[in-house]
Amino acid sequence: MWSVRSSGCRTCGEQFSDAEALRLHHRREHARPRPRNYGKNLRHIAWPSVCEHCSEVIPNARECWSHFRRKHPDKNYPIQKNYICDICGKGFRGNAFLVYHKRTHFEERAFKCQQCPKAFFNRANLQMHEKTHSEHRPHACSMCSKAFKCKGALDRHFRSHTGVKPYACEVCGKAFAQSNSRKLHVRTVHLKQPSPYVSRARLERRNRSKEQPAHFLY
Repeated sequence: MWSVRSSGCRTCGEQFSDAEALRLHHRREHARPRPRNYGKNLRHIAWPSVCEHCSEVIPNARECWSHFRRKHPDKNYPIQKNYICDICGKGFRGNAFLVYHKRTHFEERAFKCQQCPKAFFNRANLQMHEKTHSEHRPHACSMCSKAFKCKGALDRHFRSHTGVKPYACEVCGKAFAQSNSRKLHVRTVHLKQPSPYVSRARLERRNRSKEQPAHFLY
């Protein structure tokens, strides 16, 4: 149920009377504008923009650099990335970075989960994954009754309420609410690779065809 206590904008703190008013506010004030030639140069980004790591609104290119130095010193600054991995769709600024990255798709994953077959390159990713096996959900959504095991899952879910799409394609500028959706877009649209997923409509057609009796020619 909607409450006054939970009606504040998580970006600027402004209060609203209902969920629809908050969604409209996010789209008008905080949603990332569709960039023009995103990734080629910061001067081509439509300002103000939204940081893809924390959703803070950045008014201009100068403030963007300052924001990254203060809030995300461990993140890559948004620069030109012409080298795209044909496996996952991630972009890099040089071929050497791409070659190094592609090794991660084939190297041994030494940190193995004890509860499922998954394995990871480092202990931090393993520990994050192990939370998925726990029933403890400490991260609750302030706009609905759902709760999540990790903050990242809550942040992804919260964008379904606000309509914010912080993940922009570095090739065409199309924006997405989740990074996995952007990766799938790059693979299928720009790299012309088949989708690893089967659509619900296609799956239903496949199931119907299995239920139909076989026809024989005599």
